[in-house]
Amino acid sequence: MCSEHWTASGMFYRCYGDQSGGTALVLCHGLASNGSRWQELCNQLVLPAGWRILVPDLRGHGRSDWRGRVGNRQWLEDLEQMLDDPSIARYVIGGHCLGANLALRYVARTSAGCLGLVLVEPMLPQALQGFMRVLSSCGGLLSGVAALIRLGNRIGIYRRVLPRLDLFELDRSTRAAMQLEGTDHPLRRRYAAPLHDLRYTHSAAYLQALRATLQALPSFEAVKVPCLAFISTSGLFGDPLRTCLALSQLPNVVIHELMARHWIPTEQPDALCQIFSDWLSSRK
Repeated sequence: MCSEHWTASGMFYRCYGDQSGGTALVLCHGLASNGSRWQELCNQLVLPAGWRILVPDLRGHGRSDWRGRVGNRQWLEDLEQMLDDPSIARYVIGGHCLGANLALRYVARTSAGCLGLVLVEPMLPQALQGFMRVLSSCGGLLSGVAALIRLGNRIGIYRRVLPRLDLFELDRSTRAAMQLEGTDHPLRRRYAAPLHDLRYTHSAAYLQALRATLQALPSFEAVKVPCLAFISTSGLFGDPLRTCLALSQLPNVVIHELMARHWIPTEQPDALCQIFSDWLSSRK
């Protein structure tokens, strides 16, 4: 069962599972993505009794259309509104890439009622490599260009309609193409191409989300809850060894390294689901 909702601030989210369950699993998507990133996992995940899954489209992504200022502060406020539900007593929060970083920020900010944290390929500043490492020093430029685009938006210069990205279908077609070609080239063409991303995301929102992904994270000492982490063994954007060493500083952390480039939900959906299900069963 799935229902659709909106926060007062304008964030769209879906609810799967027990619609009145007192425990929620919150799953945040990554950069230039949306809540459909988690549809496959939501369809297969074995939830303990009394659990629901909340899957937002972060503001500026998917159905949470937004052309104004957006970033970690706004997203954290949106998540607080979503979880400010008297029927939700406890929660686990997690995400992929940008969403993993956001989940970590949320728990570091407030952990009341939190049963755990799930990080799927987090983007740790100390582990960035390649082009992402270069971009991490260009935060001011990204913010400046985004501000100019927002100014243009305010005077009416913007795309009126964007196609909707269905990551559930894209994942399936990409895996089929990878199997047919025998390489991960289809993965790179479809998921590591900014011009492809910008077909589905407003330019200002994309640049601001990229900036937010690269910003410094809170001290891991502020995280007091159990953590489940997934790391790609062939990290495209982050060095796996440095990521693993950094995450090992978290209290009560379990780290799984899966053979992937970065998009673990696309590349290793079955392993992700099985490990996730087993870990959740211990969070009752």
